[in-house]
Amino acid sequence: MKRKVLLCYVRLRHSSSMNWEYTGLFYLAGALERRDYEPRVWHGSWMGLMDAVREIGPDVIGFSCDAENQHFLQALIPSVRQECLERTGAAPLMVVGGPQACALGEAFLETSGADCILRGEGEEILPDFLDCMFAEEGDTAALSAIPGLVWRDAGGAFHANPGVGMVEDLDMLPRPAYHASLHKRGYGRVIFSGRGCPFCCAFCASHVGHLSYRLRRIADVLAEIRENLERNPDIRYVIMQDDTFCTDAVRAREFCSGMREIRAVHPIVWFCETHVKTLLRDPELLREMIESGLVRLQIGMESGDPEVLRLYRKNITPSEVLQLTELAVEMGLPQIAGNFIVGGPRETEGLTEDFIRQLIRAGAGVVDINTGFLRNYPFTAISENPGAFGLIVTAEDDRTAGDDYPGVIPADSTEAEVVALRQRLNRAIREEMGICIEQKGVPLERVMAQYRLQEEFGVSSRWTLEFSARPHINEYYRVLYLGEGEPFDRSIPPDQMYPQRTFEYYRSVLLTGGIPKLFGTVLSPFEKDVLFRCAGKRSVCQIAADLGEKYREAYPDITALQSAVLNFLETADKRYWVTVFRFS
Repeated sequence: MKRKVLLCYVRLRHSSSMNWEYTGLFYLAGALERRDYEPRVWHGSWMGLMDAVREIGPDVIGFSCDAENQHFLQALIPSVRQECLERTGAAPLMVVGGPQACALGEAFLETSGADCILRGEGEEILPDFLDCMFAEEGDTAALSAIPGLVWRDAGGAFHANPGVGMVEDLDMLPRPAYHASLHKRGYGRVIFSGRGCPFCCAFCASHVGHLSYRLRRIADVLAEIRENLERNPDIRYVIMQDDTFCTDAVRAREFCSGMREIRAVHPIVWFCETHVKTLLRDPELLREMIESGLVRLQIGMESGDPEVLRLYRKNITPSEVLQLTELAVEMGLPQIAGNFIVGGPRETEGLTEDFIRQLIRAGAGVVDINTGFLRNYPFTAISENPGAFGLIVTAEDDRTAGDDYPGVIPADSTEAEVVALRQRLNRAIREEMGICIEQKGVPLERVMAQYRLQEEFGVSSRWTLEFSARPHINEYYRVLYLGEGEPFDRSIPPDQMYPQRTFEYYRSVLLTGGIPKLFGTVLSPFEKDVLFRCAGKRSVCQIAADLGEKYREAYPDITALQSAVLNFLETADKRYWVTVFRFS
């Protein structure tokens, strides 16, 4: 009978984990099936884990551990073990792996009661470990040969085998076993075309464990995308999750060619990350990527201070980030995303905030900027020697820090100051975006691209959030996107132009002290009367006729009154108060 293995990721409610599909667990499941095990995959909050354990009755439970759930697992694993013992009289093997496993050792084994830790990639070493544990005689001697295995022998002695698990030939891996999921949902959006990273940024854990940079054949990557689309035709957005997808330009072009073929049959778009200089060296590659469906590109931004970027070993400058941003905007890329690190080496006051504002102005409607605290990931250059970067670690074991509170700060600063800096940068982002929106500084075609990505492909950005935070502006653009109206245009004959409000009159027009105000703007009696009639039921000519008697003194000529209505509608359009539609 096949041994049952439950692979799980226990997330915390406020976890910042971005691996929405937990693809790594499904790769492990595929590898286990190849070795004649029966895997199941579960992901969710801890409250549902025991339901999955009861349903499966596993012989093995594998826990994926990252910086977010590490400390919680130390409490959860003993609880799961105890419940299994009480219910069945036996406990499954408890195995811990995942990105944080490289930092775990004897103390974690002692506290959690886990049976072992597997450091590195698990597709080969997890089946090897289980084969040893379930051998008839218990082949414990072979455990010493498994790279990256942290364990205790029968006598209780602690062992940490050298090395880490690493799959040399990624093309030999089985496909992710999405059919092993315990959840009723579709998978297949997230694709890895390679592992490792050729760069060594001081803050990043991608190169931890000295895993080499390895790539799959693009033909195999494209085949996987096609298979995923066949199994889950609802996929509209493919996420290339490699840290640096475009490093090999020939390979990237092969991918673009294949995506154009796929898009001829399936309406999908895609995302990737890359290094700034990769595309600056080869701008035409960016154009080919956009033409093949790239809609969102993430690049390393990190700081507006050149000296801090040097310390981070980014091998870029702010001017290069700006140059690539402007190039992407010019070529029509809908979204270019980047993150700025808060709590890193001391920056020159104001440089990052000014640079963020400059980027937003240069790419209004396209540039999508976020901030995040510097994380104390294990074995990075910063975590190994924070003093060399002018930093101190305030949350050594990461028990209190997360993406909502700093665990690393400049030595001459405080946690409160670092929090205040992030708040200030976030205000700057929203303020600059707000200025672009309120002043109609975002070209209409860029706005429509955001609505199209959101509605048709489920791809959002901070711009869609900012539009949504302003209901009448959101309504203005939704009407345009849906083709139910258009911006004010004087070329439309007044008898065919029907204006319609973008707000609910009773909610938005305030009559404090008898003075009408709309979104803080005082309305004249004439403006109020015109807006009142902008319900999409009266043409400009009809509105002017309705108001002719009341405003005869100011506008004795109906043509002059129509002109006044048109002048106000033009102003109202600039303020997002009305759209118009043609009807004859």
